[in-house]
Amino acid sequence: MKKINWIIIKNISRGFEYGVGTFVKNMIQGLSILPEYDIFVIEIGSNCLEDFYIESNEAVTFLHFSKAWYFIGEDTVSNQIKHAKNILRILQPYIPKERETVIHLNFITQYYLGQEFKRAYNATILFTQHMFIETFNNNQYYFNLEKNVYNMVDHVVTVTNHGKNFLTERFNSSDKITTIYNGVNPMPFNNSIIHDDVRGKYGLLNTDHYI
Repeated sequence: MKKINWIIIKNISRGFEYGVGTFVKNMIQGLSILPEYDIFVIEIGSNCLEDFYIESNEAVTFLHFSKAWYFIGEDTVSNQIKHAKNILRILQPYIPKERETVIHLNFITQYYLGQEFKRAYNATILFTQHMFIETFNNNQYYFNLEKNVYNMVDHVVTVTNHGKNFLTERFNSSDKITTIYNGVNPMPFNNSIIHDDVRGKYGLLNTDHYI
């Protein structure tokens, strides 16, 4: 079977672990059961002693960079590119190059690393739009970066139709924008023990309905 590299770039931060982090975790779980993919998760900002280390299982390889590598914010373009090139140089021995490769970005600040992968691996780049620039830094640097991301990527996923309409209006194109809603894992809500505990606590009968 011809294998495909699926590379997910994950910047570690306190906020990331819950919203976007849950999205990424579920995506990794879903992709890992498909035999045609080798999953590589690049974690930048891991809480580890080594500057760089690798852990893997049968389906997923995690490539951890320490907090010393967490580089985000406004800086010169040359410094951003240099930082991305250094990360790519470290990763290349561990990610097969003569394969179809997909890069998945989750923040516009991952643009420079995505750009280097696109050049080195002739990669297809997907970008999931989790938030809009206006929500955290309404300045020209991030507006320009967002524009660069949309010019570079091959496809954009938004989690709402509002997001798709917003991006279509801003960039005058809907051809490469798809809406995929965030899902909910139903399994935690199917546990009869949990339901029995709730009914007992509040004196509910089996015929009573609750949300």
